[in-house]
Amino acid sequence: MNLEWHPSGACVRFDREGPYLHENAAHASPHVKSIFINGSGELEIKHAGDGRKISSILVSPDETLAGDRGISGGGSGGTGTTRIRFFDACLGRRLYLNRPGDYARMEGPWSNVWIMWLHVAEVEESPTICCCGQS
Repeated sequence: MNLEWHPSGACVRFDREGPYLHENAAHASPHVKSIFINGSGELEIKHAGDGRKISSILVSPDETLAGDRGISGGGSGGTGTTRIRFFDACLGRRLYLNRPGDYARMEGPWSNVWIMWLHVAEVEESPTICCCGQS
């Protein structure tokens, strides 16, 4: 079997109105269908896993969140839905984004979280054809 690797990613910004996909001439979020804060206070992202297995998820709060506020995050899922929980080192606890005071720790005009998925698919090996047409 051969493996095909399928990377994708997103930039999520946290403003007063809630999280949104930050997309413009310099930022892209291919394959993301929707983002929202779920009932457990996690950031939930629906994306196109296209039935492929997940190999890894990277969650990287930017310099505003990680460097200035001490916020880290971790992802779970990845085959079509990813849930991200955030931890605030300054408060010493998990953040519940469905609580206004906790969401305020994330909110800001430059508060971004970068997410990357690496999906993998097994594909059948193609027979090698040499220059004379024989395999």
